[in-house]
Amino acid sequence: MHKDPVLILGGMGSVGFACAKQFAKLGHDLILICRGRRTKDAEYGQKAKALREYGVSVDIVKGNICNEECLQKVLNLIKGSTLFAMVHAIADGNVGSIFDGEKKLNENSFMYTLNTMCISFVTWTQALIDNANICEGSSIIGFSSEGFYRVLPQYAANGVAKAGLETLCLYMADELESKGISVFVFRTKMMDTNAIKIFDSYEMLKKAQISENANKSLTTPDEIASKVISYITRRNADDMKYGVIDLCHNDY
Repeated sequence: MHKDPVLILGGMGSVGFACAKQFAKLGHDLILICRGRRTKDAEYGQKAKALREYGVSVDIVKGNICNEECLQKVLNLIKGSTLFAMVHAIADGNVGSIFDGEKKLNENSFMYTLNTMCISFVTWTQALIDNANICEGSSIIGFSSEGFYRVLPQYAANGVAKAGLETLCLYMADELESKGISVFVFRTKMMDTNAIKIFDSYEMLKKAQISENANKSLTTPDEIASKVISYITRRNADDMKYGVIDLCHNDY
């Protein structure tokens, strides 16, 4: 039996795909949004095939989530459907120093990162609510990181976006609680994903994170996805908490 579908922005990325697997195991059909890179077609096809083996349908939409064309394409695809969840798993920001180096961040660097990794979280939610795709019982899920409150090399633009994302989450959760819509942002430690590997300081960050973690290894996207899906499926529990969930310090 197919359950209400799940929309994942960044559904072919490390965390997004890990979440897709968890939802597929539970029987949810999937709509996965990803960047339209032809070089990735074979990889996307293999991932979609693996998800369909759970007996669910998988639709892949290629596009830039900040473009109206992409949004409209998705709204047309899911017209008349109520989403179980929308997952915002976008890792598409600029890295660099504020003052020094060849990768010095400028206004465009900050605005691009803010739009993709923060503002889109609320604009997609608004559109989906306006089109009745998100209703009572639906969940909105995003991902933050400890870079919100901790200085990490070259992470300034991303840190600003994560700070904004957490703030939006609190306001959205407050406004939507009366409608029975849950909003969560899960703050995580560094994960060994392709997105983090673009940092010049990747190896240094990785070594430092491993030394801090109790199990002396990096957290994996699958571990995070498992915790996230487990948490939101407890929506009727008496101790359910909405808003920012700090997985860095064992809120769950």
